[in-house]
Formats: sequence, C-alpha cells, structure tokens
Amino acid sequence: MWSQESFELIAGITRDIIRKNCHEYAQRVIKQETAFTASLLTRLRDNLNGLTLTANYKLQHGFRPSGPPRYEIRATETLSNAVHSEENLSGADMVFGFKGEVHDDVVDKAALVQAKIWDGTGQFLGLPKGKAKRDELLAQCKRMRRISQASYVFIYTKDAIRCYHADDIISKSPEGVNYSDGWDFTTFMHKFFHCTIGDRNLNYMVEGDFRPHLRELGISDGFMVELEQV
Repeated sequence: MWSQESFELIAGITRDIIRKNCHEYAQRVIKQETAFTASLLTRLRDNLNGLTLTANYKLQHGFRPSGPPRYEIRATETLSNAVHSEENLSGADMVFGFKGEVHDDVVDKAALVQAKIWDGTGQFLGLPKGKAKRDELLAQCKRMRRISQASYVFIYTKDAIRCYHADDIISKSPEGVNYSDGWDFTTFMHKFFHCTIGDRNLNYMVEGDFRPHLRELGISDGFMVELEQV
C-alpha cells in the first residue's frame, strides 16, 4: 500500500516513541499502565499528525501518472469519560482506528487493545504472573474476541512494547505468554498501516465522533488515523 520510504519513516518514529516511553518507565517517570498508555497515544498523535505518506501505484494500460499519490495523516487522540475498569463490556483499554481511501479502496477499520505492564527486567516468561491476573486477562481477551477478531494485548516493559493477538493469550492459558511469543510495537504499527491489522466490520466506530462508541464499550482511550490525499 505504501512506499518503502513511508514505512521506514513510520518505523523510525515508532521506535523513537518506544525508546522514550520505556526509558521513562524504567526511570519511574511513568509508573502505571494507564500513564504509559496516555503517553504512548499522545506521542503517536504528536509525531504522526501532519506526516505525508507516499502510496505505491501500478501502471495501467501503459499510462504513467505524474507521480504516486500522497496522503497526509491526521492523527487524533480521544479520551472518553469511561471509567477505567477491568470488568468493562469490551475487555479493551483502547481502540486504534483507521479511516481513509487509498487506490479507490475505502479502508475504515478499528482494532481493540488491552494493555498490561511488567515491572521486571529482561525477557519475561509466563505472563501474567499469578492465577488471578491470568484469569483476568483471559476473560478480557474473550470479551474482546466476542466483539471482533481484531483484538490484541500490549505488554509494556522497561525496554519494549510486546504485542500479542488475543487468540494467542487464550490458547496459551493457563501457562501465560513469553516475551519471544510476541512481536514489537513497530511491527504492530507496520501491520496497522499496511491494513493487515484492523476489522472493517468495526467501521461504524470511526464514523464521526469516537467518544460515544468508547463510552458504550467502557473504553477510556482511542487513537485515530485519518488520511487525506494531497
């Protein structure tokens, strides 16, 4: 969908955000999962907003256009008045939304995310620790999956953000997941912009105001990317 240069630009921005957030968590500037999420989404908004992406294009009937189409990102962070709760309807902490039309393909989609934080060092094994926390995350993943297949878990650490599909959490219960089972947040963002992450059946969520949908599902945070051709 996008040029290699565009993907490299997004990857560089994402790696820098990961580095800053994880450093602040390691230094105890960020102390809680909710603060890590808030900082992550704010930095994504501030660094992606106004960025221009170049789309790939294919020649048709020997006609060469003047250049590949370019799109400007409008990134927004939305905070609903939903109270953060482990027992919310959706099981999710945040929603990632995407809205745009590229190559005549309307891509309106969203993904659900539950976030956890780990205060150890190095590469973890068998998270979450303890039966109560594992049962809690398992229930949250099952609630997300009842809504959409595009359901994920982020685990924040002092040196990385590890990402998992909710199905992986469910399948590995009750042992828990290992660091090596997941993928880096840079890969998540690559897949998100490549449109291999996200559920188009949730397109209603990205129409108009995000907040009513977040409140209805008990989700406190939303991040939206909208594309406009320039």
